[in-house]
Amino acid sequence: MFFIRLTLPLVALLALGEACNSSVQPEKKQPAPPVSESRPTPAPTQSEPTPAVPTTVSKPNHFSLDTSRQANQPMPDNIRATKPETPQLTASNSKPKPPGPPGYITQKNVALLKEPASGAATVAPLNQYENVYILETIFTDEAGRESEYPTWYKVERANKQQGWVKGGLLNAGGGG
Repeated sequence: MFFIRLTLPLVALLALGEACNSSVQPEKKQPAPPVSESRPTPAPTQSEPTPAVPTTVSKPNHFSLDTSRQANQPMPDNIRATKPETPQLTASNSKPKPPGPPGYITQKNVALLKEPASGAATVAPLNQYENVYILETIFTDEAGRESEYPTWYKVERANKQQGWVKGGLLNAGGGG
């Protein structure tokens, strides 16, 4: 008897729950009607006025990410995307090209000379590790004998001062 008293309310609850579930069913979404690219326009008759809006819908000729409008509606002309203009390089925003390959002075008390000769007049003193640009290279010594290594370099300093440096006092290809 005790078993029947407990199962009866339980059966009633199950039946009630099933009745609720069967009465509440989720809404089934109806599939959207297919969108056609163009609709045929019937020939106007004498009694029908001509429509003011064109009935042919064409695809837009651009890429758009606007999700708020229908895909078959053309984009208005005033909001079409345009190609961004590329900035033109001018002398103010471009770095000047160096006059030659970079190098640096390797020793202390190096003289910048007026000509490629040991006895030439000094233009200015150069500091150790000073960066210079190489303008010209000579592979012959003062007697005119050819050398395997550069004997003289014509260089330009950062202040645009030019002169000659003996080949062993400059490291070519570094600095700059």
